[in-house]
Amino acid sequence: MEKRFNLSLFLFNRDIRLRDNTALINALENSNNVMCTYIFDDANIDLENNSKYKLFLKNSLIDLKTEIEKMGGRLYLFKGSLNEVLNDIFNEVKIDAIYQNKDYSPYAKTRKNSINDFCVNLGVDYLEYSDYVLVNPEVIYSGSGKRYQIFTYFYKSAMTYQVKKMKENDNTNYYNKNLRIDESKLFELSDNNEKLFLFENGGRERGLVLLNNLINFEKYSEIRNFPDIDGTTRLSAYLNLGCLSIREVYEFICENFGRDHDLIRQLYWRDFYTYLAIHFEYVFEKSFNKKYQNIRWKNDNEEFEKWKKGETGFPIVDAGMRQLNTTGYMHNRVRMIVASFLVKDLHIDWRWGERYFAEKLIDYDIMLNNGNWQWAASTGADAQPYFRIFNPWSQQKKFDKDTKYIKKYISELSHIDPKIIHKLEIQRPLEELNYPRPMINHKIRANEAKEMFKFV
Repeated sequence: MEKRFNLSLFLFNRDIRLRDNTALINALENSNNVMCTYIFDDANIDLENNSKYKLFLKNSLIDLKTEIEKMGGRLYLFKGSLNEVLNDIFNEVKIDAIYQNKDYSPYAKTRKNSINDFCVNLGVDYLEYSDYVLVNPEVIYSGSGKRYQIFTYFYKSAMTYQVKKMKENDNTNYYNKNLRIDESKLFELSDNNEKLFLFENGGRERGLVLLNNLINFEKYSEIRNFPDIDGTTRLSAYLNLGCLSIREVYEFICENFGRDHDLIRQLYWRDFYTYLAIHFEYVFEKSFNKKYQNIRWKNDNEEFEKWKKGETGFPIVDAGMRQLNTTGYMHNRVRMIVASFLVKDLHIDWRWGERYFAEKLIDYDIMLNNGNWQWAASTGADAQPYFRIFNPWSQQKKFDKDTKYIKKYISELSHIDPKIIHKLEIQRPLEELNYPRPMINHKIRANEAKEMFKFV
């Protein structure tokens, strides 16, 4: 059967895999050959300052390169301006169509428009497919025809849509000829960056190990909040870059635990924050709840630096920030604690924390990062009430009772009895302690935060 295109160009973005890659499979099925490309676009600010994210991406692309070569193909890697790279490719090879999967970040939308304009000017077909989410966010409306703003209602509606089945990819019609244009290196990483320690190293092979490990997470809801045990799936970074398909994770959970399992609900939270970012684009600059746009933040730079470095004198906060700075990851419960502390104890604009996480997280997703920060700050859609303020002392006592997590990342406290660590707010040990005193009084600052929100 004659195929629609002779040679198509597929652009990898956050879909770094061959299996169940919607746009790639469509390209392979409708083209005689497909050229697989990843372009490190100079305009992609998501990659600008986050060295750990870059390294995770690099490791994932190395895995992908190996996969494609096993199928007889080649992964073409370029770095530079998107339009300049496309021009170089089109000057070298006759391309009939460009395929990619839909992405929804501000950068991705700009990128899509550039590619579409490029294709229109050259009379080349441009095709994109929904792949990143469980349910196409463009089709979900409330009964009144409006967009959902409450997760529970969104979740109930989204669950009525059938999730498309995962699709295998045994195609071998990948393009593999040499090009005369120069391919840049994967990344210009210094030796220091190459030695970075990552919480997870990236790549589909490791992602599959973690996926199969989900079999041990039947009681996920009972263990997820304790940072000292391995109670989280660690899949976020692999889903973010598409080393794993959202559908293969969904199917694995459904097959083993059923569709009502709490892990499925977590996948829909991911969809929900993506949905909000698409339909309420202003959230990247402003509070979702516009009432809180004019809060008078304190924004003390010295206090912000202590928070960033993990030197606040609040052990659970400092452990979380040191884990982030060291590994590029932070346990989800601790993310909520450190975010609440920044906003409601230090009275610092949530956007400051959002930007700092963007520079550190290996699982950085601009839409999820924004949604989670606005939830913690009580400025977002379906956020926690402004008067609900995490007490770092009670949080650490409840979720890290034996201080195993705290001691793992705060060496200064490794020899201190847990009971003493939990009382550092009111009592210092007799011995000299090379750890800062609490930088603020939580109770006083929490009450001040309530007043800030109440009278805005």
